Amino acid sequence: MGSGQDERRPRATAGDEIDDRHVSRARRRAPRPSSPEIDVPQGEPPEHARPVDGRVGALAAEQFGVVSRRQLTDLGLGRSAIAGRVARGTLLRTARGVYAVGRPADHPNAPFAAALLTLPGAGWIAGRSAGALWQVLPLDAAAPVEVLVLGPPPRTRAGVRVRRTTRLDPVDRARRSTLPVTSLSRTLVDLAEQLAASELERAVAEAVALHGLRITAVRSAMGRRPGTRGRAVLRDVLDAADGPRRSRSEAEARFLALVRDADLPAPA
Repeated sequence: MGSGQDERRPRATAGDEIDDRHVSRARRRAPRPSSPEIDVPQGEPPEHARPVDGRVGALAAEQFGVVSRRQLTDLGLGRSAIAGRVARGTLLRTARGVYAVGRPADHPNAPFAAALLTLPGAGWIAGRSAGALWQVLPLDAAAPVEVLVLGPPPRTRAGVRVRRTTRLDPVDRARRSTLPVTSLSRTLVDLAEQLAASELERAVAEAVALHGLRITAVRSAMGRRPGTRGRAVLRDVLDAADGPRRSRSEAEARFLALVRDADLPAPA
């Protein structure tokens, strides 16, 4: 009998039972792990938000300081999470669906990157904007960014001028500073529609001097765009007996144009 009593487990006290129930209730009340979408509309982001913000910052660093809403969503930020960061000033709206991260995007290429990020699909910096990106034209920060798309153009966006083309061969596509842009030769062909003869001559001369552009490459690009405006002017520039000259000022450009029109020898 004594051994049977020794084998019985001791009864828990009332206090022990209350403690067990308290632990069970505490476990039931324990917060569930947060969802992958980080939603922090106010205040400082919690610890688990920082990895996402770090990835956002890293992406922005690769894109001259800007990211798109679509990219933020892909990284796990929902609508209210984005709105919270906008309210705190960690995201600054620069264009429709595009944000600067942490501070204003002041890199000269930031407007080009932002313009491309507003597009629903692929696009290329083109026209005068491409000329500025290739450094054969001065940068006009106040002008809309020109982009070229294949197929139907998307809806109009502030600060972006979208042009449509039905053909853009791989040879006419390039990248400069990681940004998709029309090739230098294609850029000059497009600029022939927009620039005066003296401006076009300077742009061609800059392309030759800065990038070692071959005139034959421009002629080939012209062949892939038959019937475009400005072809005659560009052909005259390329056909000039002394070749395009790199001028240092607008006054010098006008002087060289007068010399050329008068069929006089080019100054040394």
